[in-house]
Amino acid sequence: MKKKEEDQELVFGVRFDPPDPDKITMKSFESDKPKPKTRRERFDDKFIRRKGGTLAKRGTVGARRAENKEAAKNRAKAMAKARIAKKNK
Repeated sequence: MKKKEEDQELVFGVRFDPPDPDKITMKSFESDKPKPKTRRERFDDKFIRRKGGTLAKRGTVGARRAENKEAAKNRAKAMAKARIAKKNK
């Protein structure tokens, strides 16, 4: 073996240069922390607006119903757009 190959580290059959211990710090292993949510974002995560503009806490029956209605409305919009595009073709 050549001198350079002897200095390299063998990992899973592939040779790498040995890591420099001066360059490795704990920050190398830490993940980036997400920035904290604003007060409005936290509020939006907990509540949803119902039909009359009243608020419902997410997960409750009223909130699930409001979300289902909104999803149905969005599906109907998408189908209408597709129908109009097909008609104009």
